[in-house]
Amino acid sequence: MFLMVKRQCEAEWSKLASLRSTWANLSLAVLVGITASLVMCAEAVISREVLGGGIRQWEPIQVAHWIRMMTCTLFSLWAVGSVTGEYRVGTMPLSYRACQRPGLLLGAKWLVTGAIAAVLSGVTVAISIAVDKVAFPSVTESWSFGSSDVVHLMWSLPAYSFLVCGMGVGAGALFRTASASVGILLLWQFVLEPFSVVLPNGGKAFAFLPFSNGSVFIGEETQFPLPIEGWHMAGVLFAVWVVALCAGGWYRVVKRYA
Repeated sequence: MFLMVKRQCEAEWSKLASLRSTWANLSLAVLVGITASLVMCAEAVISREVLGGGIRQWEPIQVAHWIRMMTCTLFSLWAVGSVTGEYRVGTMPLSYRACQRPGLLLGAKWLVTGAIAAVLSGVTVAISIAVDKVAFPSVTESWSFGSSDVVHLMWSLPAYSFLVCGMGVGAGALFRTASASVGILLLWQFVLEPFSVVLPNGGKAFAFLPFSNGSVFIGEETQFPLPIEGWHMAGVLFAVWVVALCAGGWYRVVKRYA
């Protein structure tokens, strides 16, 4: 079984590495995250020193928020493309029709895209913190790579990236087309979840939704009580959503090619 997984992962990486879009998407994701952190620190400096207001110190989690919203989201959309590209006749072989184990195929896609996204997320966080400390020392004076907040971000953001890639793989398999999968993921994260809080009892529902728990998992604060307090359980609940979406995608593939 291990050899099968290894060979499938190698095949997936070979396909992804041969695409120019892979390198463009990954480079863009890292650059966007670093740029966002610089922009937010610059805004804090302007508010404090030019306008005479604003916060005195910028917290690492405030930078991580934008890395999560931009870099990690781009990774999830890249994972969607790794699945939906298989459906386009002539672009890639129709692996789902030829593969007798679609679960192995989808799992390999998740492992490959998730591992790459996790490594690059860690690199993005490290570079962002280092660059921000050099460029804007007045609002990042308290930052340290040895602090508990930064250490938590250095592993939780890569773990979050790995999970959202699983969400992208599951969505791609479930909805089959890139437009539908990308549209639903973006609408869910940036529209449905934020606006759910204005509905009756929306705050209670918000506490169970995937991206709200994902944000708590990396250390962000929430105004709504979670079902079980703590970033540990928030991460577990987020992972449950990801596994459920992947299971739905696997079932769709099996039913289509049964």
